[in-house]
Amino acid sequence: MRPYKIHTIDLTCEYPCPCRRNGKLQPIILTEALGCDRCQQLFVVKKDGQTIEQLSFVYQKKSWRWTGHGWQNAYTRWTRGSLLIILAILLGLSLLVVVILS
Repeated sequence: MRPYKIHTIDLTCEYPCPCRRNGKLQPIILTEALGCDRCQQLFVVKKDGQTIEQLSFVYQKKSWRWTGHGWQNAYTRWTRGSLLIILAILLGLSLLVVVILS
C-alpha cells in the first residue's frame, strides 16, 4: 500500500531536487527533461509521466516518483515495515536457538 498518491509530473512546474535539499528542478525547454539549478544533474521524465530517472554514466540508475509533497524512490525494495518483520523473525529464531541449546 502506498502512503501517498503518485502524481503526474507537470513539465511546466518547478520541483525540489531529489538529490539535494536546496536544489530546484526546472524544465529544460523543448525537451521532456528537468535540470537541477544546484547540482547540475539532469532528469528525464519516463513514459508513464509519473517517474523521473537520473541521467548518469553509472550502471545503476536512480528513479523517483512525485507524491505531491516530495520524491519517493521508485525502486524501493525494502520498506521500514519489512525490515522490522525480518528483525522480529531473526530475534525469534535466536531466542528459539537459545532455548533449544539450554
